[in-house]
Amino acid sequence: MSKKYEWKRDQFAGWLCEMPNNITLVASPCRTASRGFTVRAANGTDWRAQCSIWDETTRTLSRYGRDAWQERPADAKTAKRLAEEIYESELSLSLQ
Repeated sequence: MSKKYEWKRDQFAGWLCEMPNNITLVASPCRTASRGFTVRAANGTDWRAQCSIWDETTRTLSRYGRDAWQERPADAKTAKRLAEEIYESELSLSLQ
C-alpha cells in the first residue's frame, strides 16, 4: 500500500481515509477509554476495518467490498492495511 492513503484521526479514537467517489476507509477500535474529554483506544483492544460508500441521491451509507467484521486486527496499523486491501480488491473487481 502506498502514500495515496491519507489517514486522519476521527473523534472516536479511530482512523478515516477519504477516497474518490464518496468511499471512506475506516479503522476503529473495538473498545475505547476516556481521559477527560479525550477518547482513545483502550489498551490491548482489537480493531475493526471496513470500507463504506455514500450515495447522496438516496442518502444511504453502504458497505463497499467484502465484509471483514469478524476479522479483528491487533492494532490500528494492521486495521488500516486491511481496509486498504478491501478497497483495492473491490476497486480491481469493478474495473474488470
